Amino acid sequence: SGSGAVVSMGGNETSASNEILNLCPEFYAPNGFSPNGDGINDYWKVTVEKGLTLVKLIIYNRLNEKVFETTDIITGWDSMVKGQEANNGVYRYYILISINRYFEIRDNLTLIR
Repeated sequence: SGSGAVVSMGGNETSASNEILNLCPEFYAPNGFSPNGDGINDYWKVTVEKGLTLVKLIIYNRLNEKVFETTDIITGWDSMVKGQEANNGVYRYYILISINRYFEIRDNLTLIR
């Protein structure tokens, strides 16, 4: 994930590009996607493996409006918001994952068509 990632565990926050990998080595969130129908990177979703559980994923637009939410690791965001294609740009995400304790992860993703 990008260098702006914030990882919180039990209220202690850190901002470091490799902190997520150090704390949660089986977690991956891409920094962008291109939902243009070519079958490559058409969905933005996280990958968690080996005992990690996705508790919640929420994506917000630049106005801090919720555009996507899921608790299902299989479900990715297809860039649709209320039946309309979302605009290109930077979005914020919030992820809550669990592996013996909860980790909150916040960062940006870029939507490019």
